[in-house]
Amino acid sequence: MVFSTPLSIGKKGSNEDSVIIILDAVRKSLCYKLGWLAVRKKLQFFSMSHNNDVSINKRFFLPYALRLFSGYTKKLPDSKFIEQISLSDKVISGRFHGTCLALLHFKPTASIASNTHKLEGLYHDIGLEPSIIIQNNKIDWDSIKSQWEACDNAMDLIKYYTSSAHKNIDHVPRDKHTR
Repeated sequence: MVFSTPLSIGKKGSNEDSVIIILDAVRKSLCYKLGWLAVRKKLQFFSMSHNNDVSINKRFFLPYALRLFSGYTKKLPDSKFIEQISLSDKVISGRFHGTCLALLHFKPTASIASNTHKLEGLYHDIGLEPSIIIQNNKIDWDSIKSQWEACDNAMDLIKYYTSSAHKNIDHVPRDKHTR
């Protein structure tokens, strides 16, 4: 269903630097790890959950470092959040839905394994090798760059998958149990 989300087309100036954003994670420990990665690399960090905002604000020093180095404030309204993805050049995501939104906007995405195997299924369906998904304990810049490169190389597959997903959603048979 996330692939039926309307695209947001943000306008970015031609002289603006490359923008890399980091999206939070369902698992709190991974969310904090991604927050600290944003701080170290001075990248924008976005939360997809009000609960993560609360958890981050309870951590010693992390909320201050995120505000100072990544401009983090709190969960954005959905339309603004999607606009930030559209304005980015690359994404690091700890969430399945964050990965879906990034790929829907054709952004090379480094995905971190989540709490389910939905990412692996998505990568398989697209034609990407699920083994490139970064495991929580192996988040390093080389793995991130490698996954971005794999997405870049598979952009035709990603475009085909996202465009066909819209068509497939429109043609799902409806029966009395799915209303």
